[in-house]
Amino acid sequence: MPSLHWVRYTNGVVDHLVFGTSAGFVRRWMGNKLPTDITSADYTDAGDGYETYVLSREFAFGDFLSDKSPFNIEVEFFSSAASADIYVIKDSGVATEVFSSIPTTNLGLTLPFVLDASAILSTIATRRRAQSLVGGSQFRGMQILARSQSGKLGLRAFSASAFIDPYKAQR
Repeated sequence: MPSLHWVRYTNGVVDHLVFGTSAGFVRRWMGNKLPTDITSADYTDAGDGYETYVLSREFAFGDFLSDKSPFNIEVEFFSSAASADIYVIKDSGVATEVFSSIPTTNLGLTLPFVLDASAILSTIATRRRAQSLVGGSQFRGMQILARSQSGKLGLRAFSASAFIDPYKAQR
């Protein structure tokens, strides 16, 4: 389906992802299923997985001109069921791998006690992965790329930190 436009539509209860095609059709992603009825097979095309990727905006840390020294990145997944590769893309445009084939699913919760019957715990939780970038090369701007070869990639947030190097020592 060649898609030209998409939009998030809320009917007051549920959010829907709606696609408009070049043929004039409007389709709703998973519009015929309840969230509890969605399975991993719904994230395949005739049984084959398809690649998904999300590229962040550029992190300039409030200063577009000065060089920065990287400190760390953090990626937060939500309701995800895929393995992901995480890359950092600096000024040169070259993607440097930070994580390879990391699981994005929630690990679950183990409590050392029994909860009261009235306690309600969510079955969907976030999973965060952080990585130090200390010692990496300087940059002016940096992007983060999350990529999955197949499965449901649910990404909630990217965050990054760096030290601004306001001047270069003359040699």
